Amino acid sequence: MEKRDSLVVFTSKTLKLEVSTSDILSVKKVESSSFRNGKYWFPNPHYTRYLFGPSAFNLKKGEGYYQNIYGVINSVNFGITDHFTFGGGTELISLFSGYPILILNPKLGNYTIGNKLNAGGGAFLGLTKDGMLGIGYGIITQGTEDKNITLGLGWAFSSEGSLETKPVVTISGASRISKNISFITENWLIPADGYQPFFSYGLRFFGERIAVDIAFINSPDIAKDA
Repeated sequence: MEKRDSLVVFTSKTLKLEVSTSDILSVKKVESSSFRNGKYWFPNPHYTRYLFGPSAFNLKKGEGYYQNIYGVINSVNFGITDHFTFGGGTELISLFSGYPILILNPKLGNYTIGNKLNAGGGAFLGLTKDGMLGIGYGIITQGTEDKNITLGLGWAFSSEGSLETKPVVTISGASRISKNISFITENWLIPADGYQPFFSYGLRFFGERIAVDIAFINSPDIAKDA
């Protein structure tokens, strides 16, 4: 309500609070779109990735996160710039067996090509004692960090010189349904005997600095054998 040389005054219906400017570490503008029905919704803490595959959004420069999948796959990703993120990690079973699989994940993103339309690309690389294998991919994301859909195409390759001529196709999406919950889906078409579909769907629960996914994976073969 008031700002003096050494004092900032805040008020609510029942409270008046005076804060010394020397006690304020930082000031951040909060957009009106961050308020839903009068309640503040903090920014989505994990908008760059679905259950496994990426969106075309990137980490901002200096941001980073640690990710654990099934308690076995561990990785760290860090924003080198607003457009380039680099990640790496390992898989624990191979690590303790003496022949660790190293995972590298360079990614370009945050390139706006239209109204709420972003593009990116990168690679998932696995380094083993027998060589390297991976997938190079390109992605397009339509929407916002809270509600979006992504189309991706990726080509598998290995250090032995093999290259898959048919792309892996991914269609993924996320929709924030409350302050702390998003619906999330990630769906794959794998080029094997034509194309084999795999579907996944679940919920992401999050706070300001953490996110936990609970999801199901399915395919026609899994459903047939159930």
